[in-house]
Amino acid sequence: MIALLSGSRLAGRWDATRAVTLGLVGGYVDTVGYIMLRGLFPNHVTGNLPIAAAHPGRQAIPLLIMVPLWLAAVIAAAGAAGRIERRNSSAVLPVILGAEALLLGLFLVMGVALIPDRDASTLVTQTVVGAAGVCAMGVQSVVTRLGGYAFPTTMVTGTLTLLGMDSAQALFGAQPSGERAVVVRRVKAFGKVVLGFAVGAALGGLMAAVVQFWAIVLPLGAVAMCAWGQARVDSRH
Repeated sequence: MIALLSGSRLAGRWDATRAVTLGLVGGYVDTVGYIMLRGLFPNHVTGNLPIAAAHPGRQAIPLLIMVPLWLAAVIAAAGAAGRIERRNSSAVLPVILGAEALLLGLFLVMGVALIPDRDASTLVTQTVVGAAGVCAMGVQSVVTRLGGYAFPTTMVTGTLTLLGMDSAQALFGAQPSGERAVVVRRVKAFGKVVLGFAVGAALGGLMAAVVQFWAIVLPLGAVAMCAWGQARVDSRH
C-alpha cells in the first residue's frame, strides 16, 4: 500500500527497532489479555476458535466474536491508510500507529474500570474490553504490512516458520554468497522479532500478576513511542 521506508541508515535502524518493539508488544498484550480476560486471546485471535469449540455454550460467544472483529479492524485500518496515503504518504505509519496507541489506551481504561482483577470479568465485560484489545492488535497487523515487513509482528507462528525455512537455506542451501548474506540478514530479523515476542509474553505474564490491567501501560507507551519515532524519521525524508 505504501512504499518501504527509505534505505537511509537512520530509517533502517528505526525500522528494525520498531519491528522488535512491535513483536514484544504482540506477545505482551496477548498474555495480559489471556490472563485478565479468562482465556481470550486479543492477538492470536484464531486461537480463540479451538477454545470456543472446547467450551461450547454462552461462554464461547465472546471468543467467536473476536475473529470477525479482528477482520473489521484490519479492513478499517487499511482503508484509512489508503485515504491518508492519497493526501500525505509520509503520515500513514505515524497515524496508524497512533490509532493503535489510542485503542490500547481504551483497552487499558476499560480493563482497569471493568475488570479490576483476573476473576472479575463477565461475558459482557470480556467482550467489550476484549474488543478494544483485538482492534488494537488488528491495527498492528496492518502496520506490519505498511512497514514493508515480510513477517508478522502479531501472530508470529508464521514468522517462526519463515525463520526455520531461511535457517535451513542458510545452513544447507547452495546459493551465491550475496544471496546467502540476504538470507542471513532475514534470519537475524526474524529471530529478533520472535525473541521479542517471547520476552514480551513472559513480561506480560509477570506484570499482569503484579498490577492486573495496569500492565497495559507499558505496551501503550511503547506503541506511542513508535508513532513518535516514525513521525520523526519521516520528517527527515
